Amino acid sequence: LRLLKSRGGNAFRMRLWNSPCAAGQCNASRFAHANLTNVLRMARRVAEANLSFILDLHYSDWWADPLHQAKPLAWQDLPLPVLKRTLRAYTRRTVAAFVAQGTPPAAVQARAYAPTCVALCT
Repeated sequence: LRLLKSRGGNAFRMRLWNSPCAAGQCNASRFAHANLTNVLRMARRVAEANLSFILDLHYSDWWADPLHQAKPLAWQDLPLPVLKRTLRAYTRRTVAAFVAQGTPPAAVQARAYAPTCVALCT
C-alpha cells in the first residue's frame, strides 16, 4: 500500500468471492485473501493508509469474467425467486459489514456479467 500511495495511487480494489474454492477447484487456504474476513481486514489497512477502498463482488466462489460466471456452490440449487432474494441479502449484508467496521467502500463493483447472467440467474 505504501508503494501504491508513493506512486500517486489513491484507491485499492479488492475482489471478494462468496466462499473461495468451495467447489474444490483450488486450495482454499491459498485464496483465503478473497474471503469476507480477510477483505474486511484489508479494507482496514487501506483506510489506515488513507486510500479509497473499492469492493469488487464476484458473486462466485472463483474467478468471474465475461466468459465464466459460476454461481456460488451454496446458491447452485436455489430457485430464481429465492436466488434473487439471496443475492440482494448477500450484497446488503456484505456492504453493511464494511460500513459497520468504519470502512465503507468508495465504490462497489459487481461481477454479474449480462451475457452470462443465465449462469447466475437460472
